[in-house]
Amino acid sequence: DEQLDFPIVYASGKEGRSTLDLMDPAVDMKPLLDTIVHRVLPPVADPDQPFQMLVTMLEYDSYIGRVAVGRIVHGMIQVGNQIVAVKRDGTISRGKVTKLLAYQGLTRVEGESAEAGDIISLAGHQDVRVGETLASPQNPTALPTVNVDEPTISMNFSHNTSPLAGKDGGRFLTSRHIRERLAHEAMMNVGIKVEEADGGERFTVSGRGELHLSILIETMRREGFELEVSPPKVIYKEIDGELLEPVELVVIEVDPGYQGAVIE
Repeated sequence: DEQLDFPIVYASGKEGRSTLDLMDPAVDMKPLLDTIVHRVLPPVADPDQPFQMLVTMLEYDSYIGRVAVGRIVHGMIQVGNQIVAVKRDGTISRGKVTKLLAYQGLTRVEGESAEAGDIISLAGHQDVRVGETLASPQNPTALPTVNVDEPTISMNFSHNTSPLAGKDGGRFLTSRHIRERLAHEAMMNVGIKVEEADGGERFTVSGRGELHLSILIETMRREGFELEVSPPKVIYKEIDGELLEPVELVVIEVDPGYQGAVIE
């Protein structure tokens, strides 16, 4: 019976309207938002405990450097506070909050403080990665970390050595430019791993699939990089003497009449 006790909101995201009764004309999204406020439980957080935030995403700003994004689990934070990053191996590095950005609707606004339950962007710690915990120096305790899937394929990146190099409008043509760009990508994109080869003239870039790496290649091309890339290679692992290849679980929902064809 408890599962049947739920409200029904009729809404159109395209038109920006919602209503609780089809007989009443929908004007705006207020009925939907009011329902969320009254029916959805608030986040479980304690503002009186020492500050803790799990970093779930990283951004980069050319003026303030690395920006950590996540939800404050406990406590509160203010601009100027000292913080520590608790690494996966238990080590600690220190930093100071220089800028806070909070979310109001779909926009981000700069603020001076934030508390438990808020999703924020925090600048001031240049040595933090996704899955690590930002915490108060008085309680440097790590939150349960986020597991990141290992790369499944790799490709070799190098500078363009063809006779047409630099004649197609490219602005970044050297290995140094490519190295700096890939290092920046590996810093922000947790699914990318970069290794140097051939004395820094070639780079092995590993990702989660062909689409993952093709997006990176296209992004770099639009930024003005000229690249030579190799065909993708599957990353194999040897566990207990057995050679294994990456697999991915896929769930396909189809009508019963097509199940046989899909299984075959």
